[in-house]
Amino acid sequence: MKTKLRFLQWFMVLIFSAGTTAIMAQGPYPNTGNDAVCLNSTHNYGVINTTTSTYAWTITLASGGTINVTANNKISVLWETTGTYTLDVIETNLAGCSFQIASIQVVVNPLPIPALTGPSPVCMSSTGNVYSTDAGMTNYVWSIAGGVITSGGTTETPTVSWNGTGPYSISVNYNDANGCTAALSVNLPVTVNSLPTTSPIYHD
Repeated sequence: MKTKLRFLQWFMVLIFSAGTTAIMAQGPYPNTGNDAVCLNSTHNYGVINTTTSTYAWTITLASGGTINVTANNKISVLWETTGTYTLDVIETNLAGCSFQIASIQVVVNPLPIPALTGPSPVCMSSTGNVYSTDAGMTNYVWSIAGGVITSGGTTETPTVSWNGTGPYSISVNYNDANGCTAALSVNLPVTVNSLPTTSPIYHD
């Protein structure tokens, strides 16, 4: 009895696994439905392929992006203008009959422009210099020339110690709430001034 029960359990697992694999394999990409993207990014789209059919894709308005056909049922789109657009696909079958089989809306989000503030000029070897960018973002990436970040290097407010003299800089980039990253890191020039030179104390 136990052997039959165990066989039945394994049989059900195999049936479920096969069914899940078939469902997952139906489309060329893992996601369906509307999409949200970042300006100047390229995304792939596709429908279930019928080898005897052809597919025509359109963007309304067409100025939103550039379509590149990558296969009979697949395209890539370079999204070039912010806004909300409709992506449609029309299938024409072997009999010459056409029908719009799918339509989604795509929101193209702008790229962020990080703010960046902090002290300048500063003195060589000065510590506790706090620089700030926009709060509430993710994946803060700081870069610095002429100094060292002593704390807060993964936050919006790092603390810097400047260890040289001259025209230096600090820059930052991050991912905003839409997952978009600035096209270029924002740079803040920092002037680091030298300290007075040492002198002996003279006396009579």
